[in-house]
Amino acid sequence: MGLFFTALQRAEQNQAPAADEASTPPETPPVLVKTWDEAARRDLAGYPLAPAAPPGRHPDADPEARAGEDAAEVQEGVEWDAASLGAAAVPSGMAKEQYRILRSRLLEAMHNRDLRTILITSATPGEGKTMVAANLALQLSALGESRVLLIDADLRRAGLSASVRPAPLVGLGDYLKGDASLSDVLCNVTPWLSILPTRPIQEVAPELLSGQGMVELLQRARESYDLVLLDGAPVGPVADSRILARLADATLLVVRADTAPSDEIARAAELLRPRLLGSVLNGAHEKRGRGYGAGYYDAPASAGKTAEAAGAADAKQAKKPS
Repeated sequence: MGLFFTALQRAEQNQAPAADEASTPPETPPVLVKTWDEAARRDLAGYPLAPAAPPGRHPDADPEARAGEDAAEVQEGVEWDAASLGAAAVPSGMAKEQYRILRSRLLEAMHNRDLRTILITSATPGEGKTMVAANLALQLSALGESRVLLIDADLRRAGLSASVRPAPLVGLGDYLKGDASLSDVLCNVTPWLSILPTRPIQEVAPELLSGQGMVELLQRARESYDLVLLDGAPVGPVADSRILARLADATLLVVRADTAPSDEIARAAELLRPRLLGSVLNGAHEKRGRGYGAGYYDAPASAGKTAEAAGAADAKQAKKPS
């Protein structure tokens, strides 16, 4: 009797079929409900029950809204050894102050332009792009006003992810291949900063980054975070960052002083246009001077033009673009 009552109650909760639908016989003859498992799947007439919505969610809820809720469910208890990347963790110092200047210039360049996703890359390896990305994420999240997501989008080396403790078992590559959900790969560092690490993937990196999964990831990230930073691979050796430059709202090009060949820099800048927001001069020598104002300069050119700014832990000088 209890089984019959439960099935009857569930059948009454479903909407009655329309007149034309009611006259159409089911594809298969009705089968009496005999077990609890059948009662959970079919009503007394043999029709399948509508799937129940998850608790607290309406079945007609906006899928994008649900995606934002899923993105908020990130891993806890993750530590980020930012100092291993050369991030300025000391309370004061020239390097940290230069990153604050870079943060201010970036926010000024983004003002009223709806720029939410920023790719950080370089022309060649070893110019400090990962260090700049890490420090910018720390300084932007330190304001306590915007939620920042830092994505390790360098699928070939995963240098940023090497500073995540414990080491990630899944990451961006696994998510893009469909082997992990977004909540599986996101890591909370502070209430204002999250990291999406990755694991090295060589052979299929361009295919994964150019797929629909990356487009959807950035869209979901824009809905859940105020600012998204992507640490991409160098532009010169591989095509990865050229792909990401078309997906991100803007790009910062990191240039190490007296190291990167000028022709490589010019070629990288050309490949990254028209969304090249500016450049970050890394590893410049300190300009000696006396007085409180030594080392401080005017703001760079307006957004959209290439600007130079000190940006590394060993950066000592910010230059106004010529």
